[in-house]
Amino acid sequence: MHNTIRLMLVVMVLSLGIQAPAAAEQADKPREASVKKYMEALAEADAATTYVWQEMPFVLNKALLVSKPCKVYGAFEPRGSNILRDNDPLLVYLEPIGFKYRKLDDDFFEFGVAVDVLVMDSEGKIVLLKDAFRTESVRSRYRIREYFLNLNLPLFGLMPGQYYISLKIRDIVGKGETTAKIAILVR
Repeated sequence: MHNTIRLMLVVMVLSLGIQAPAAAEQADKPREASVKKYMEALAEADAATTYVWQEMPFVLNKALLVSKPCKVYGAFEPRGSNILRDNDPLLVYLEPIGFKYRKLDDDFFEFGVAVDVLVMDSEGKIVLLKDAFRTESVRSRYRIREYFLNLNLPLFGLMPGQYYISLKIRDIVGKGETTAKIAILVR
């Protein structure tokens, strides 16, 4: 199926006849006509991407420990290790993809996620269990795809040892869910 979709995209873009005009041709063609072709190609590519997005399952593109909260999608700084001191902040960066949208009456799209947190020690004892630790809903006139979450997990006061974090991320609109598992060592 992936090859079929890729082939559809290539055929679609090629069928629009977009090519880099020679310098002499560029001077003869109005800039608006050229821009219009590119905008049409972007719209077609977006339609194909929307189709793939709607068909794919809800998954995580990234789930990792970071050294500081991320301010922009993809600008994360991975944490050097999973070893923490008791008072270190536990910051996690998540990139869910494949979430579904609800079309609203005012021409907006809406999507949302909820994150459930489970932390266990090395013996399986639950240290923290919090359903809907974080819930977010986003409204936009566009189908936003570059979406991320920063989680700051309150794990102060832990005894030294190995801990396992399970983050269940739920798609509020599409009802899908996915899980990230992270191991940490507290010293």
